[in-house]
Amino acid sequence: MRNLTRRPGRSVAVVAMMAGGIFLVIAVNAFRLSGAATPAERKSGTGGFVLLGESSLPVYEDLNTEAAWDAFALDEKLMTKAKVVPFRIREGDDASCLNLNRAQRPVLTAVNPQLLEDRGSFTFAGGGWSALVPSMGGGAFRALPTRPPRSGASAKALATPSPTRMPRAGSLTSSW
Repeated sequence: MRNLTRRPGRSVAVVAMMAGGIFLVIAVNAFRLSGAATPAERKSGTGGFVLLGESSLPVYEDLNTEAAWDAFALDEKLMTKAKVVPFRIREGDDASCLNLNRAQRPVLTAVNPQLLEDRGSFTFAGGGWSALVPSMGGGAFRALPTRPPRSGASAKALATPSPTRMPRAGSLTSSW
């Protein structure tokens, strides 16, 4: 206690910094979206996917069949309880907040939208999985943004660095 009165300006500064830090931690945690509370719920931010598997090589077999279980030496007891939904990923630049540079080629993830619609995965603020199905022609494809569009950006199309335009089919409610 004697050191607190010796340099009161420094003591007040330390207490103020501690109080500000604690306030920021509590304020940031108050707005956190928690996907861990109900990961098995299909309307949650996880889409009902409790487990995620990743392979360094492409897997062309349907992992929901016994032939694929034998080919990859998967446990039949566990696989009869699981339903595998395949995703394809084109590697690219990290587009998260951990990258200070602008992502020139963001990671693209593709899925058969009918599989997710049949499962009832994710909740949409607008549109839905069926909006991704129609063919656009000319090599174009429909897309769901991974982040909300910037103010002033078109709600109908997202511009990419390439000449390709991706019309926005909708947006997920728990994705950002």
